[in-house]
Amino acid sequence: LPGDRFRDINWKVSGRLSELITRISPITQERTTILPVAFRNVRSSAAAVADGREAVAHLDVLKSWLLAFLRTVKQEHPEMQFRLSTAEDSRLLESAEDIERFAAELAGLFYQRESTGGFAEPAQSTGQLFVFSTPFDRGLGRYLSAQGAGSICLFRTRAPGADGNGA
Repeated sequence: LPGDRFRDINWKVSGRLSELITRISPITQERTTILPVAFRNVRSSAAAVADGREAVAHLDVLKSWLLAFLRTVKQEHPEMQFRLSTAEDSRLLESAEDIERFAAELAGLFYQRESTGGFAEPAQSTGQLFVFSTPFDRGLGRYLSAQGAGSICLFRTRAPGADGNGA
């Protein structure tokens, strides 16, 4: 059933029946919650030359916020999983090990041009969407208005010169 945990599958019985069977009753089973997370590492190509080092600094701060968020939520709620979308792809992070593997990949991510697909959709179960972005994301407003989430939690670095700090 949707929400069944992968580790609860009885592989011996499932192999004989050609159907996935879980070891525990669906009535007593704890439900896994999948939180959709969008890491918007996008910016317009026109901004690429003008923004330079400051844009890199904003993206690095955003990467650290994303990892802190994923690690903290996973530590406090081990049953949580994340549907993480970037400008390049979308993936399911089910375990702390998945988060650490993604952290190694995250270090190499840079800004991309926004594509038509990609980013996370709100989860039916939670109605929430967690978005991480920078002030160089010119399509953020359009993206947020297209979401049907009950609530959107936006993590965004501050625009250059907004408070004198830039982040």
